[in-house]
Amino acid sequence: MALAVAPEGYRSGSRSPRGKSDATIHVGLDGCAANPEEVLRGGFTEEMKMQRDFLEQFMKPQCVGPPTQLPEAAAGLPLEAAEVLLLQPGPGPARPWCGRSAAVACLAATQRLFARLLPGQVSEGACDEVCQLPSEGAELGTAQFMELAQRCGLAAEKVCSPVEVLDEMLKSRLSACCVLLESYVGVLEEAGEEVEQDVGFHCLLIVGGDLLGPTYVTFDPWGPAAGEVSLWQDHALKSAKPVGYVQLTVPQA
Repeated sequence: MALAVAPEGYRSGSRSPRGKSDATIHVGLDGCAANPEEVLRGGFTEEMKMQRDFLEQFMKPQCVGPPTQLPEAAAGLPLEAAEVLLLQPGPGPARPWCGRSAAVACLAATQRLFARLLPGQVSEGACDEVCQLPSEGAELGTAQFMELAQRCGLAAEKVCSPVEVLDEMLKSRLSACCVLLESYVGVLEEAGEEVEQDVGFHCLLIVGGDLLGPTYVTFDPWGPAAGEVSLWQDHALKSAKPVGYVQLTVPQA
């Protein structure tokens, strides 16, 4: 029987990334792999500046074509850009949220994302500061999560669907969407075989996607690598039984 092959980064169900080594990601201006020696030559600050210049085309798309052109479907960050911004190490630890709850990990990742896209407004150390907060309970309701987000220096608003946040991204408004799940199943690879683990309550962070489907570019803090960026389709997200959606933005001055 022929098997369908899913595109790279695609996720077909509410399952975690498979276990793999935590390797440093080196990228060039196009978001693809680059020579590590070339990456190190310019230093972290210069590297992030070049990446922001590249990513502006996704965060602030230019309108081209006649007025009758169909509306843009892709919103926020593409998969490769999200990997660069969320998982590439900076001056501090690569994944400072390792060992923290999924809720704290998603909020810390949000601060890292905002700091790298808005260096003049959000401190690069904001991510580490979130990870140093006192531990929260394993399970949080939407109201509790929003309160925690505000304590972390983020503006939080309850929404009915991640699609609402994708619509905001299409308007070039920097935002992310945290999804609270109550039936998440993780997957690890042991001795060449997949082993499922019922995690239960969990959080995912949506940083981009495509309104056609819809499909979401998602940061998942679960697993031995303490974070992976992948694509989730809407039906996969719903199979993990979401209980709340929270839009995260930078507070207005």
